[in-house]
Order: sequence, then C-alpha cells, then structure tokens
Amino acid sequence: GRDLEKAMQDIKNLSKDLTEDREKFFLNSLVRVLKITELMKLEEKPKNLVNLKRLEGQVFSRIFLPYLPEEFRNSDNYGKFVHALTRLFRAGNALDSFVDLPTDYQDKQVKIKPTVSNRILFLGAVLSDSLAVLKDAGLPKDLNIMKQVLLSTKKIFKTK
Repeated sequence: GRDLEKAMQDIKNLSKDLTEDREKFFLNSLVRVLKITELMKLEEKPKNLVNLKRLEGQVFSRIFLPYLPEEFRNSDNYGKFVHALTRLFRAGNALDSFVDLPTDYQDKQVKIKPTVSNRILFLGAVLSDSLAVLKDAGLPKDLNIMKQVLLSTKKIFKTK
C-alpha cells in the first residue's frame, strides 16, 4: 500500500517536467519493463530467460531517452548513441543475471536453475552485446579474445 503510493508519486515527480509525448513514452517504457519482469518470473527455458533479460535491459535503457536535451536528440549521433545505450543495458542486465542467478533462483525471482551451463548463457549474452558496442565504437571486429574467455570459462567449469 504505502510503498506503492510512494513509488507512484516518485514516477509522477520524475515525469512532471516532460512534454506530453515524452511522458507517454516514459510511462509506456516503464510498463513494458514491468511486464517483461513478470514474464521472467514464469519463464522455464534458459535461453528464453536470457533473451527476456536482455530485452528488459534494452527497454529500460529507453526510459532515459525522454530526458535528453532536444539538441542532442536531433544530432546526427543520436541513433548511434541509442543503439550503444541499449546494447550496454542489455549487457549489464545479462551480467547481473550471470552473477545473481543463484540468489534470484533461491528468492524465486526466476525458475531457471543456476547451473554452470545456464549461467554461461548469460555470459555469452554479455560478450555478444559488449562486442556490438565495441564494433559500433569503431574498435577492431577481430576481438577473438572474448571468444577465448568464454571457451576457457566453459572448460574450467566442465573440469570441476
């Protein structure tokens, strides 16, 4: 009751200075994040959970877009920025799950068991989205070192 009222008031305060269109975008993004979060609690397939976690990060990143200054939103680099931001949030969400999957499972936030192979799926998503950001930033595409890290991690876990 009281926590929900406070949360609703905080959301109103956050969006009060936005234009009507931007406020609508902000609120729609927030609702989408909440819906995705609920879907994650029910998901029973590890790969689907990874994709939902990445999608949650992507949608969550868009919550900040209405707050960017108009001149930045109209700049030539805006599209690149949004793409990089969504990839960073996707990677961050996947990294969070890679680390927190045992706790999330214990707290019944997810149904996916925190096995090594399930956790490595999240690590793969982190690497994939991180590589996309680096590639977009103009860094060399040939970053096989990340692939080697992932393969080494798999080998280490399999030998235990």
